[in-house]
Parts: sequence; structure tokens; C-alpha cells
Amino acid sequence: NTIKGEALALRAYIHFDLLRMFAPSPAAAGTNVSAIPYVAVLSPYATQVSTTGAVLDQCLADLQKSLSLLSNTDLVTSKITYWGVKGLLARLYLYKGDLTNAQANALEVINSNKFPLFDNSSFNVANDLMFPKEHLFSLYSYSTISNGYYKTVLNTNPPLGFSVLNQTALFVTGSGATGDRRRAFVDPATGGVNISITNANVSPRKFYGAYTNALPMIRMTEMYYIAAECATA
Repeated sequence: NTIKGEALALRAYIHFDLLRMFAPSPAAAGTNVSAIPYVAVLSPYATQVSTTGAVLDQCLADLQKSLSLLSNTDLVTSKITYWGVKGLLARLYLYKGDLTNAQANALEVINSNKFPLFDNSSFNVANDLMFPKEHLFSLYSYSTISNGYYKTVLNTNPPLGFSVLNQTALFVTGSGATGDRRRAFVDPATGGVNISITNANVSPRKFYGAYTNALPMIRMTEMYYIAAECATA
């Protein structure tokens, strides 16, 4: 039951992401436009393209079925569980424009009190930069692969990294460099660049070291954003 529940949830997750990537959103074009195929059977033949609404309905059917197969006591976040499915339902309903169900699912996750938000008093810069306690669902990533990828994206020209000059200008305020928590999130020593160059690009620490293995797919913070967006007062 658990394996089937996870498989159904992942099928919905992947198709929903494909829908968002390759079809217009319901807010832009409604739900009756041609979107993507929803592959639910193994076949050598191509699956017929469905409308946005049909794909969303099939995603919802898979997710509801997966809930009946998964245990709400399983809190292993390196796989998709009952609570990951609830978070995905909140995301999907919001995308569909069903604010009532989006809020209901988000609040169910929030009110479960199983995924605490970042707590400054217990923050550990050596282990917590990905805020793993806030993950509803995350993937395991081999750091030897991801480190090289992140360096390519963040340190090449044109770079997306954060220069030493810019991070100092942004984060050094009043009490100095140690006074701003965000300063701990960027570190020239982990960026794979020559830190003697004032304007060299550095990478966020969260992409290096032990914490790089957890790639968050659904976070607890998203549930608060969804609940707030769906609030009527």
C-alpha cells in the first residue's frame, strides 16, 4: 500500500509540474484548453493530450487515492508521504483556483504541528541552512554531482552568484557582519572562487557541505503562504 501510494503521488507530482511548464495556467486560459497527456498506463502508443482541467482532475484522483494508502504517522521527508501529498494538494488547488480546498489542505498541514518552522534559538549554521525540519518532501541529491552543477550556475559568466562586495553592502548593518543572520548564508570559502578578488562571485552555503543532500520539493513555509493567500479576512 505504501509503495503504491507513493507511486500515485509521484505520478501526480510529475504530471502537475509538466502541466505548469508546458500548458497555460487556468488563470490565463481557463481549464478547457489542450495541455499535456496524462500517462496512466504502460503502452508503446502515445497517450492522447488532455485538457488542463482533465489533467488537474487526474492529478487530484491520484492524490486522493494515495492518501487512502499512506499513513499520517510517517514523517520520513526523503520520500513523499501523507503530509507531502496534503501539501501538494494545497499547491494544486491554489493553481486550479479552488481557494477553499487549497486553504483547507494547507491548514491541515499547519495545524498538525508536525513540521516546526525555523527557530532562531536552535539554529545551527553547520546543518540547518536548508531548514530540513520545514520539509514536507525532499529529494536526496549526491553532493559530488550537485556541487559541480551549482558552481557552474552560480560562478560562471554571467554569474548568478552573490559577490563579496554585494553581500557586505547588503548584510553589514549597524552591529556589523555578525549581527545579520543572513550573512551566515553566504561564504566566499565555499564558493569555489578566488576570495582575494573583491567582486568575485560566491555561492550560498546551503549548496555545499552536508546539507546539500536534501533538495526541498515542498516546504512548510509554502503552506503558510497558501493559507494567507486564501484567507478571506
